[in-house]
Amino acid sequence: AFVVNSGDNAVQKIDLRTGNTVSNIYVEDSANPWYAKVNGDYLYVTGFFTNKLYKIDLETEHIVAEAVVGEAPEGIEFYQDKVYVTCTGGYVNDYAASQVTVLNKESLEILTTITTSLNPQYINLYQGKLFVMCTGNWNSIVGMVEIINPETNTITTTLEVGGNIGKAAFINNRCYISDAMNTGIFVIDTEAETILHSSSNPLTPGGSTIATNGSSIAYVNASWGENGTLYITDANLQNPQSFQLALAPTDVIFGSIVVPNSNNDVVLPQITVTAYPNPTSNKLNFSLSHASRGKSQVAIYNIKGQLIDKFETTESEFSWQGRDRKNKPISSGVYFYRITNADASVAGKFIKMS
Repeated sequence: AFVVNSGDNAVQKIDLRTGNTVSNIYVEDSANPWYAKVNGDYLYVTGFFTNKLYKIDLETEHIVAEAVVGEAPEGIEFYQDKVYVTCTGGYVNDYAASQVTVLNKESLEILTTITTSLNPQYINLYQGKLFVMCTGNWNSIVGMVEIINPETNTITTTLEVGGNIGKAAFINNRCYISDAMNTGIFVIDTEAETILHSSSNPLTPGGSTIATNGSSIAYVNASWGENGTLYITDANLQNPQSFQLALAPTDVIFGSIVVPNSNNDVVLPQITVTAYPNPTSNKLNFSLSHASRGKSQVAIYNIKGQLIDKFETTESEFSWQGRDRKNKPISSGVYFYRITNADASVAGKFIKMS
């Protein structure tokens, strides 16, 4: 899982098997990363304050390309060899520079920009069309949905849904749209490109965020500063179940549960690691016990979570020479290691001293 932490200017990578943080991928000072999406071997991240799109190599966890895309970018979507970024235009400018910026996915060269309705936050590809959720200015200008043909990069349809629209969930030729103020759920027929339920006749109860797994829909009704309610329904928003949530929930996604084939109480093998000397002035030695057969992947990170070095070994006793991927000695400071094999993953901390 990749979790965008705006205050840390980083994307936190979490191992879903253990719940442990694998690394924190640093983006840029004052970037305020807003949204991240994986495509192939890369992670694409929008920088809300730097007005940039960043492309990060998932193996090295280094930025390999970046581009200034427009004012206050948020959402990301892909179509063939292109990446689309919603640029909200910026609150201080009353969202005047609202647009979708289209870039080459490999080089991040800007191909074109598409002017949209105010405050485009979310973008989704469905049935070969791009649906852009334009929230409006939270006051006098209401929510619009722009439909873009990605072959021509032109807006083909604009639908005035109303309200302060947010995330959307797509299922069975329907687009179900949340409203930030929980006033209701809005619905669009994605084939006919017509509004079925707008702010004048929404489905209720409302939800501020929404998601689907292809057979069910989940949405959260949550006012700021209050406890929330989760609703889970069938694909037609019928037969809801409700669950009480804690204070101010902001999002919902679907996950999957992995159950062992034969025994729910299977205990996975663990690695026990000894790293010495710690602190170290030169190389760091590792001793693994209960290691599985085959390769172990060893990664070294700095205090910012940036990958310093990475290698593989089949040995249970080995050393790291205190050098980065360019074979330069590392400076003094606090560092982390993570060792992963087919059975388990373990992390630890060490100090490098001059």
